[in-house]
Amino acid sequence: AAICAFTPMFLFISGSVNNDNLVTPLCALALLLMIRQNQIALGSRRRLMLGWLAVGVVIGLAALTKVNGVGLLLFAALTGTWVAWQRQMLLQKARSSHEGWKHLFAAGIAIGLPVLAITGWWFWRNLQLYGDLIGFKMFTPYFTRAVPADLFQIWSERDSFLYGYWGNFGGLNLPIPSWAYLALNAALLAAAIGLVKFEISNSKFQISNLQTHFPLLLITLWGVVVFVGWLSWTRTTWSSQGRLVFYAIPSYSIMIAAGLAALFPRRIAPFALGLLGVGMALLSAAIPFTLIAPAYASPPQLTASQIEAIPNRVDVTFGDALVLLGYDAPDTSAQPGDTTQITLYWQALKSMERDYSVFAHLLDENDVEVQNKGPAYPGRGLLPTTILQPGQTWTETWSVPIHATTYTPARLTWEIGLYDASSGERLPAKDETGRTLGDNVRFGQIALARPAGSAYNPVAYNFGDQIELIGYDLDRRAAAPGETITLTLFWRAQSKPARDYTIFAHVLELPQTKWASMDKQPAPPTTNWQPGQIISDTYSLTFDSTTPPGVYDIEIGAYYFTDDSSFERLKVLARDGRQQQDYILLGKIRVIR
Repeated sequence: AAICAFTPMFLFISGSVNNDNLVTPLCALALLLMIRQNQIALGSRRRLMLGWLAVGVVIGLAALTKVNGVGLLLFAALTGTWVAWQRQMLLQKARSSHEGWKHLFAAGIAIGLPVLAITGWWFWRNLQLYGDLIGFKMFTPYFTRAVPADLFQIWSERDSFLYGYWGNFGGLNLPIPSWAYLALNAALLAAAIGLVKFEISNSKFQISNLQTHFPLLLITLWGVVVFVGWLSWTRTTWSSQGRLVFYAIPSYSIMIAAGLAALFPRRIAPFALGLLGVGMALLSAAIPFTLIAPAYASPPQLTASQIEAIPNRVDVTFGDALVLLGYDAPDTSAQPGDTTQITLYWQALKSMERDYSVFAHLLDENDVEVQNKGPAYPGRGLLPTTILQPGQTWTETWSVPIHATTYTPARLTWEIGLYDASSGERLPAKDETGRTLGDNVRFGQIALARPAGSAYNPVAYNFGDQIELIGYDLDRRAAAPGETITLTLFWRAQSKPARDYTIFAHVLELPQTKWASMDKQPAPPTTNWQPGQIISDTYSLTFDSTTPPGVYDIEIGAYYFTDDSSFERLKVLARDGRQQQDYILLGKIRVIR
């Protein structure tokens, strides 16, 4: 109970509004009711039937709370079968020879009717609205992986899973301290060893002992089934968070306790478990004060000396409400893939009726954004503008990653402003003289240079261990509708390519609208490439005459035709061999009027 209650992430999730808070105790209650049914397997029919009805009601409520609760029906079926078998074996002489099977049928009705009554309307409603019993068609498009993950990919995300199980707070950006993470994982590993030791020492298991071992068996199987279900789910969706298995956290907590108890001598085990429980309680009690609260503390008021020492004063006012006093951007040069920092100094002039977000963009000469950082409320999310007080000052430092595929050479300029995320409306800006600046202020420059001696913009994308894109070049990065941009791709053979691959180059408006495209096989064909050979190939991308002005992505990929005349794309592999997706977004192009 202590291990379950004081798992830091479980406490954190339990303090928020979500369906896990109800489905977790319902699943635990359902398992408990099934264990009680096993204990009274040879009791009266009336008492057992009332128990099965209770199981059905709880499973129905669990399934309506979170669709994963449907999995409990399998365990109800297993429990019912086991109870029926016991009654068949032990009561058939005293009663009907079909006692067990009659009971199994009655138990199925007693469980199934409440589940159907509680959840049936919801499944039917989903089917009518979405053509899908559980409504996942409305969910998965937003979280689906481009390429289903294999076990190697999922294994590489184990830290994300374990952090999400033990503790990763906020927007999954505040993990527990490393020492606590290591200690909890050590306890988990020790428990696993203990469970193995227990299984080995009880390897001479007999069916007659199942009555005694049934509770732990049921609890363990539920934990395993939930984890396997999570594996299946995370193969196709970006969901490698341990908290997603919390509806089985009572099972995992019992398994940890049982494993640790089996690892230590009987006299020492209670003290070991007690030490773990107390340690987790102290950790969970300390986290809100030592980790979460400091991370969300409001930035302190600037002193007069700090304001005087601002490196670069701009004194730009946004919407007559906020003043950007100045900035500090120490980096004057960088390369694609680098992270640069900017510190902004602000002052509030008056309170505001809406919450506006700060955006900090890095723009190249064609006003194409090259950074990989979204907007946030002032104070890096800690100061909604509706709570600002007149005269309040603060500073915030942004770490801004530059896209690894950003075209070089380029000169990048900072663009700062505020906007309403709900409407997209930007606040007007004016300088200290009252001159209108539009809806942003721009300043500073960062020189983005190519590596010395490189004739192209270097990148590194491995397509199926067959060919690697090592660079690209553009004759220009802005064009009007109907005009053509020439893209040159530089490839290197990873090995002797097995097929003649076709390369596609699309100018894409995400997610699927193509405004310019070209598919062709390189010359020479890829089957003629030798390992290590570098090949350059050009693609003429002519924009449709109806292309609206805007900034669009360049999508690159490779495919081959199969024996049945369909085609298969090569997967893009990470450096550790993990499959990522079957395309890359190489860079951006602006279409002008």
